[in-house]
Amino acid sequence: EILKAYEFALDTVGSDVNSTTIWLGYFDLMKQQRASGEANENQLLNCRKRFKQVLEYQVHRLEEFWRMFESFEMEHLEKLYPNPRQPGDDKAASQQHLRDVSAKYKRAIVCYKEKQVLRQQLFEDLLPIPVDAPNSPFRGGDITQSLVIPNLPQTLPKKPREQLQLSLWLHLLSYEKCNNQKLEKPELAKRVKLMYQQAILCLYYNPEIWIQAAQYSASVDAKLDDAIKIFERGCKALPSSPVLHLAYADFLQEHEQHTKAEAVYKRFLEHAKAEELDCTLVLVNYLKFVHKVNGVEAARQLFMKYKGSASWQFYTAIANLEWKLNKQPMVARNLFESGMGSHSTNLKFVMTYLEFLEAMNDENNLKLLYEKIITQHNCPEVWSRYLEYHYRFSDAQGVSAVEDRAIQKCPELQDWLPIRKMVNRYKYLDLSPMNSQELGALQHREVLNLGLAKYVANRLDITTFQQVGSSVITGRGTKSRPLPICV
Repeated sequence: EILKAYEFALDTVGSDVNSTTIWLGYFDLMKQQRASGEANENQLLNCRKRFKQVLEYQVHRLEEFWRMFESFEMEHLEKLYPNPRQPGDDKAASQQHLRDVSAKYKRAIVCYKEKQVLRQQLFEDLLPIPVDAPNSPFRGGDITQSLVIPNLPQTLPKKPREQLQLSLWLHLLSYEKCNNQKLEKPELAKRVKLMYQQAILCLYYNPEIWIQAAQYSASVDAKLDDAIKIFERGCKALPSSPVLHLAYADFLQEHEQHTKAEAVYKRFLEHAKAEELDCTLVLVNYLKFVHKVNGVEAARQLFMKYKGSASWQFYTAIANLEWKLNKQPMVARNLFESGMGSHSTNLKFVMTYLEFLEAMNDENNLKLLYEKIITQHNCPEVWSRYLEYHYRFSDAQGVSAVEDRAIQKCPELQDWLPIRKMVNRYKYLDLSPMNSQELGALQHREVLNLGLAKYVANRLDITTFQQVGSSVITGRGTKSRPLPICV
């Protein structure tokens, strides 16, 4: 029974770098059995097979296992090579066998030493703790220890320790997948899977490692059972992770398991509702999934179900589906109008609606919308977009009228230099009426003007400030003593 336990352990975790004690215990048990005469020929051959196996693994004390293997070969030469044709043939065969195994052993030694460079920085003995836990060693962690890693920058940016651990694990996994030891595909997959399980133990609350582990399992196995199990374990460990649930649902959809994929979406939405979490992103992706799998009417019913509490992103998503996929621009415009009822104060939603109307070339509704939002959002973003629209499609008289109105209504645009207005008016895509040096000089002047405005505002009364500011804007100044500029 003890021997069976050792066999099971070696088959399960024998390729782990820290499995040295298990291997030593196994070989010690086999040695005791040989000394007591209990070992038969099959056990002797099995022990030899295990020696060859461990010498291909990147475990600690690999040189010691090689010496043990050499002693084993010499000690049991007669049993391993019975009935030689000529005297010395058994010894020659043993030496040839050692040379064959030595080539694989040397490759394992090289790989072991290279991987140890990365392993030295791993915290393999830390229990996984959520990043936002008060006592988490990763919370706001700062990398202060020096990292002596060849071919990597020694001055690493300051970032949480968990991210460093994740990077190290991913480097190790990439190295293992390179298959520098030229292993057979089943053996390589077994090793990589074990390493993913070890990484999960240390990064239990990181969704990226769960996703990569499941995707790799699906790439090497004909069946998806193991990958689904990994995803399920990850979703239980991180029930509030949108990226993990989206990756899982997308994985199931890719393999045409639509019922399970929809169950993943619904499970996350129920959890988010119970925990009062923002589920907008998952809801948008769920809408796309329903539209693709169940059709237009199912997507519309889903929108109506969540319409009462729908965010502006959800309105935008359903409108774009109607416009791009269903070829229903009028339905899309009605949805945008419906969204304006509850999200008209949201500048991002309004800008999205403007983009839609511009793409549809709906000039009448576009002008009405611009006039409406200018009243609500008297800000540079709206005016700049309004001006850009007129720059492209209006004549010079119309552009000048909108520019004057913008400068009059929006205080932030009153600092524009006259030449800046010219540049904005005549530029097109990446083409500009001024070369790069002239543009750089213009930007420098604008910075100087801001500094001048700060100086004047701090030292003069508001009336004088307005007069000086006006002269700076129009370019008409007096020959008075220049004021120092506060930058």
